[in-house]
Amino acid sequence: MAFTNIGCISVSSVFATQLWQAGAKSIGPVVLPDKFSGGMLLVDLTQLADLTCNIVVAMELSLDNGVTWNSMGGWGVNVPTSGYHFNASVLVDANNNPIRVTGNYLRLIEPINAVRQVRAVATLSTPAVIGMSIVIW
Repeated sequence: MAFTNIGCISVSSVFATQLWQAGAKSIGPVVLPDKFSGGMLLVDLTQLADLTCNIVVAMELSLDNGVTWNSMGGWGVNVPTSGYHFNASVLVDANNNPIRVTGNYLRLIEPINAVRQVRAVATLSTPAVIGMSIVIW
C-alpha cells in the first residue's frame, strides 16, 4: 500500500471495494509523503446492501517511523441509526440524497517529517461490500 501522486493530491487505496467479513481489519502502516498536511479518509458505500452494518475506523499516526503511535481519532457510521435507506436499490440519506462516499477529514501534523506513518483498524459489525481510500494534500 503506497501513495500515488495525482497533481497536488496523493491517493492510497487502503482496500479495494469488495466483500469484507465482519470483524476487525488492520490497515497499514503506510508512510505519508513529505509536505502533506491534510486529507480525507473515504469509505465507498456504493455497493453496501446491509442496513444493519455498523462501520468504525480508528486511526493512528506515528511521527517516529512506527516506534510509537498516537490516536488521530476516527470515523464511523451506524447504518441502522443513520437514516440511510434504499430508494430503488440506491443507498440514500433521510433527504433521499444518494450516499456514495462518506468519511472524515484527517489533520496530518508535522508535514516536514519523512518518517510519518498512518495506520488504522476498520471494524464491521456484519459482512459488507465496501472500499476505503485515503486522499491527502
